[in-house]
Amino acid sequence: MAGSARETSGALVLRLFGERWSIDLGAYADPDPLRERIRELWARTVDESAGPIDVVFAPDPDPGPEMTVTACTPRIPERTDGAFPYAFSRAVTQAAIERLAGSALLLHAAGLVSPDGERGVVLVASSGTGKSTAARTLGRRLGYLSDELMLIDAQERLQGLIKPLSIIVPEFPGGKDESSPDELGLGATPSAAPRLAALVCLSRAADEDQARLEPIGLHDLIAEVVPQTSSLWRVQHPLHRLAEAASRAGGPYRLRYAEIADTAPLVDGLLEATTETHETPETPETNGAGPRVAADPEAGTDARAAQEWIGHAPAPQQRWGDGDSQTGSGNDTDPPAGSDVVSAGDAPIVRSPWTDAIEQDGEVSVLVGPTFTRIAGIAATIWLRCAVSHTAAELVDALTEEHGPHPDASALVEAALGELAGRGLVRRGSIPETEAGQ
Repeated sequence: MAGSARETSGALVLRLFGERWSIDLGAYADPDPLRERIRELWARTVDESAGPIDVVFAPDPDPGPEMTVTACTPRIPERTDGAFPYAFSRAVTQAAIERLAGSALLLHAAGLVSPDGERGVVLVASSGTGKSTAARTLGRRLGYLSDELMLIDAQERLQGLIKPLSIIVPEFPGGKDESSPDELGLGATPSAAPRLAALVCLSRAADEDQARLEPIGLHDLIAEVVPQTSSLWRVQHPLHRLAEAASRAGGPYRLRYAEIADTAPLVDGLLEATTETHETPETPETNGAGPRVAADPEAGTDARAAQEWIGHAPAPQQRWGDGDSQTGSGNDTDPPAGSDVVSAGDAPIVRSPWTDAIEQDGEVSVLVGPTFTRIAGIAATIWLRCAVSHTAAELVDALTEEHGPHPDASALVEAALGELAGRGLVRRGSIPETEAGQ
């Protein structure tokens, strides 16, 4: 259990992501008004039942030098100007992210649910670009999950941080005011986790004549969504799971609009769309993704079937770990990555450890720890070929076979290898025997 309780009277417990959070405001001079306002704003999460506490969230207005400030013991100044609830919401959001990191896909997104509570849509956007407005406007007709943080688990069930909505108010202390979903008349929050119906990126522009769902490439969506995730690399096969989620309801899509109210019929359509079954294996041996997964992570092989996208999951020995460098193999006995790979001569070249990768239409999206890279052209071909060891000369032959002859083939391969090595995607070395022999 995080933190330690300092107050017992008037205890406030919130149920967040299935856990009971005790809110301890005992460090404040007058905690009662703060507690009651939090109780009102977070009413949909208040848990009056008995049971053990999973998390103690104990902010402090002025932690002394003997206190360690953590996500569950943050510094939140004591304010009487109305700004405390927003600061509280921000701190709870950060604490929830840290607690849930690696357990599921965590997205900075709004979440809405169909009136029957069965299906949900995730609306991804960066801070200040429309999540709360979308939740406030569309949530009057639909159910409310969150305006800030959404979780998608391995079976594509949705949970949201059911927080008050943070509304920009010019000149208001802190910049935003908090309003509860009930104060705003938003639809009910289901007791059971709904299934994912669709995941889309929001794009608001004043010159949009008509709201529309714009089909976009999978790599484009991944590039937009990755910055709006938290600790993505700690999730098992994260790009596979993100690609599966984005492909629901015929996606990937970008929802373009000038006024969010105009998107209501489109969002209704996403919630009503018939999607493929949500059967998602949980075991790492099957990649933890759905039917489009083509790679075998246990054997480290790269299947090349004609599918909408092809997944390239690392074998356990190839998976990037916290000890790995993002510009090389992370092994102190290996030579430096960049120019040394280019001048490798007859030395074998292989992929550096990576977290996950998706291939489609001649491009590859690669995640190496927290670093996302998108590669195309001969760089993508080289990275794909380096699933097994190749010398530079063998790579020239392979690229000539795939792309045709070029008078500067050797120089082009050399340049591409330097770029890939600089990004920590290839290195000198060989596939470990435990992988190569399978």
